[in-house]
Amino acid sequence: MRTAEKTTRTSNQQKFQTKNVLAQGAIRRFFRTVSELVEPLAPDNVLDAGCGEGEDIARLIHALPDQVEGFDIDERCVKLASHRFPDARFRVDDICRSSYETGRFDLVLALEVLEHLEEPDVALCELSRITRRDIIVSVPNEPWFRVSNFLGGAFVSTWGNPPDHCQHWSRATFREFLERRVDVVELRSSFPWLIARCVPRNGTAPGTKPGPTPAR
Repeated sequence: MRTAEKTTRTSNQQKFQTKNVLAQGAIRRFFRTVSELVEPLAPDNVLDAGCGEGEDIARLIHALPDQVEGFDIDERCVKLASHRFPDARFRVDDICRSSYETGRFDLVLALEVLEHLEEPDVALCELSRITRRDIIVSVPNEPWFRVSNFLGGAFVSTWGNPPDHCQHWSRATFREFLERRVDVVELRSSFPWLIARCVPRNGTAPGTKPGPTPAR
């Protein structure tokens, strides 16, 4: 996939491009784990839900097919992502009420998105609707995410909790949350995050290759 030169960094880009050596290591492990989940699926097309400025795509590009789409509710982010990846398709959209048709994608990614939402269950249902095979989602692993922030001097006034995080899950509560709507195939830890591969509760759409049986 062809890329363009980066424009001025946003706060989200700055988060992923931190100079903190420990944070850089954690981010590398995170994307390595996501890649390990994506690559065996060999999707023909992928949607990055809540794509931001394309930071996730930039780090996963080696594992993604040529057909990549993304959306974000922030128009500026969509413009930046479109500039960075002119061969991909981006639009402004709402993760809880998207305009994509049912079963459009082989794989839908939602990385570091659900913790920002007032209605994450609605968003999960929507992700399940627009994929025909797989969903990969990630969230902070609490309380370790807040602990690591606090010890690193971030968000000290809120005890390590970013002000835009309104949902908090541990490994057990995240699995419980997911299994209300989807089947969890695999749930991994990549400190300080949780990463889950899921499949829609109604199974694989007709004409598509089924994935492995969900692990309980």
